[in-house]
Amino acid sequence: MRICAVMKYPPIEGGVSARAYWVARSLAARGHQVSVITNAAEVEDEYRIWMSEEDEERLEASFPNGGKVKLVQTGSFRRSLSHIPWSNPFVTKLAALATGEIRATGADILFSWYFEPYSLSGSLAASWTGVPHVVQHAGSDRTRLMSHPELSLAYHEMLRHASKVITGGPAFCGLGLDSDQLAHIAVRFQPSEWSANNQCLDVNALTERLATLGHPAITNRRFFPEGIPVVGVYGKIGETKGTFDLVSALAEVRRHGIRFVLLTLAGGREWPAFRKSIVDAHLGDITWTLPFLPHWRVPEFLRACTVVCFLERKFPVSIHTPGIPQEIFAAGTCAVLSGEIAGKQPFKKHLRNGHNVLLVDDPSDISRLSQTLEHALSDPERSRAIGQAGAQLLRVEHEDALGQAYEQIFTQTIDRHHRTSNSDVALSNPETKLSRFLETHMPASLRLLQDVMPDWLSEFYRAPVAQNGSIAIDAYKFSELMIEKSRSVSGMPECLSDLIEYEQQLLWLAVDLEGLVGLLPFPQFRRRLSTNYASMLKMRPLASNWLRCRTFRCNVTALQASILRGERYTTIPTTNMYLFQKRGDLDARIFRINALTKQLIDVSDGQKSVAVIAELLKLEDPVRIDTLCRKISELAKEFILVLL
Repeated sequence: MRICAVMKYPPIEGGVSARAYWVARSLAARGHQVSVITNAAEVEDEYRIWMSEEDEERLEASFPNGGKVKLVQTGSFRRSLSHIPWSNPFVTKLAALATGEIRATGADILFSWYFEPYSLSGSLAASWTGVPHVVQHAGSDRTRLMSHPELSLAYHEMLRHASKVITGGPAFCGLGLDSDQLAHIAVRFQPSEWSANNQCLDVNALTERLATLGHPAITNRRFFPEGIPVVGVYGKIGETKGTFDLVSALAEVRRHGIRFVLLTLAGGREWPAFRKSIVDAHLGDITWTLPFLPHWRVPEFLRACTVVCFLERKFPVSIHTPGIPQEIFAAGTCAVLSGEIAGKQPFKKHLRNGHNVLLVDDPSDISRLSQTLEHALSDPERSRAIGQAGAQLLRVEHEDALGQAYEQIFTQTIDRHHRTSNSDVALSNPETKLSRFLETHMPASLRLLQDVMPDWLSEFYRAPVAQNGSIAIDAYKFSELMIEKSRSVSGMPECLSDLIEYEQQLLWLAVDLEGLVGLLPFPQFRRRLSTNYASMLKMRPLASNWLRCRTFRCNVTALQASILRGERYTTIPTTNMYLFQKRGDLDARIFRINALTKQLIDVSDGQKSVAVIAELLKLEDPVRIDTLCRKISELAKEFILVLL
């Protein structure tokens, strides 16, 4: 198989880059020809892996069975790129290189990993060459980027035109993708080189080499001591990574007289702030900082450490599941994890604090974190035993399983693409598929209306308005029929009508109706939000087009829960007002709001200034106007409003 892969790749730091490297290599080991198209050579210094000449040679590979990894990089021609306003045209460069490589090699399939810029580039190249396109996403592109008002529609169209999407769930069905277009990779993989690499990092030799080259990461050229416990940190640095919590805790440990050194293999935009925090905490003389190293050299670093901390907490991307904890376990080093990260591990039920891991539920509790570290550093032999017990938790498959999983997906995609008949991909039983889709988004309504649903479905699919080819869109149209007909069902209480309408809004949140007609959340651009409320009074709030406010006459969430549990429902009349906010990533955002917030959203038409809105809402007291400005700021941060 000839594969064109547009994706992150070393020397870009991070989990996606590392996994992409091993995917390309494992496919080549199975005899496939893999052309990697990447902009990795142009990565910014904050996220660049330092690579020796030996490491760089590993970016390409050849195997005895004819399998091969070939690297095609952007950045060779830096002149004549000038244009106003300036940008580095990654999408254009990658699309052009991928198109050329597909035509030159006769590639059978195009694979892209991470939406920006790789999958966008891949979508263009696939449309120009006619090859099938398989897309895989990570966490931040699936959430943060896909929810951005100016980006989401492009990703929606890219996904709709993809032959296959490798994902972790069914959420993309709301874009009109059929379930046959979705695929999953469930392989737990660690390369054999990871466990075979029994070397321990020579910190002194590496420090001297990098210092001679003038690398800015080297801040301590003292001799790295032997026989003293080592606290390790690697990966991106940041507040949500728990990095600064760790510095505060280590300062406390040192004040208590515990000897240790800190060794970091880290970087990112917050590295200068991290370095300053080390100096401020009087830890500079016992801290050795190293740049990112290639993934295959990380085991050397881990084996040089007594404990390695990964304390991510309150991370803004909920589906983010970093591979660092499992790498620590694989190396047999004692892991110190936050409760948030421990809860994301596939073996979380088997984690035992003090036996195979050290847990700190909330790393911002400096006292608790420092106590945990003191115990670990005071008894290195116990920490070593904890690390060895942690290594027993891993159950990973043979490395060939990774290439085999992708090979199967690619083969199926190519076969489907080459079929001349559409009969195999037509909706075999639309009524059944629609029912299954509704079970996800309107489960209580289906249970309430189960006696009449078969007749309603038959009637719906006899009407010409249905069957537009997307189960997601058909489901929403059918929900409108459900609401209309439920009003005529004999004895239907008002509260149950409200429940059906509530669940319809949940369905609306998950279906890309607006993208199909080009209705953007904000037709005008967002200005930077001012924290100066005096200047804010002159700005004009504009509410998103992707909002719905609904008022219900009972507690619909409690009613829904009781019906799904099979309990007899009782309702107390009450007024509940909800704001439903659709986002580009199709993740539900539901807020309980009051009448004043609804009024604010209703009048935020982009024409009236905040001062005028305050008058309309009869807010004359300066304190209440200040409260209004704070509320507008909160809504703007959530992209419910923008300020013009």
